[in-house]
Amino acid sequence: FNIFFDAQAPPRGVFNQFVPQLMLGNALCNSSGAPGGYKPQWQELKTWHFGAQYFFEFYTDDSKNNTRDGAATGALVAVEPGERVRTTFSLSDDGEVWTLTMAVVDQTGTADPARTSEVVATKPFMGLLDTTKSWTEYNTTRAGSCW
Repeated sequence: FNIFFDAQAPPRGVFNQFVPQLMLGNALCNSSGAPGGYKPQWQELKTWHFGAQYFFEFYTDDSKNNTRDGAATGALVAVEPGERVRTTFSLSDDGEVWTLTMAVVDQTGTADPARTSEVVATKPFMGLLDTTKSWTEYNTTRAGSCW
């Protein structure tokens, strides 16, 4: 289950989406973070893991010849078959911050803080695209899934 914002792509924006990802094999599962420009990082996973991700792509200039992708990622968390994982998407009351949280939960629904992955996006495209500044510019989200 993903949340997409493609219906309101800003100039030079290609896509941006929040992805609660369950992963095995060669997976995008990490990011360089802010100092490194949010460059996506891939890793071979031999066991199941999950992680909260915000993935995006945009054109680097108005010619639309070159794109740049980026990712902000939460912690990579190992998970076993049969464990329950809760996913939460939330938008702050002022509409400025999106948060995606995933956590292993027990039978009562209590999350394990040590097995939680969270990604927080304070700006669309993590502030790397200069044609959009705030989540308040977006009033439509689309839910979907990738199989």
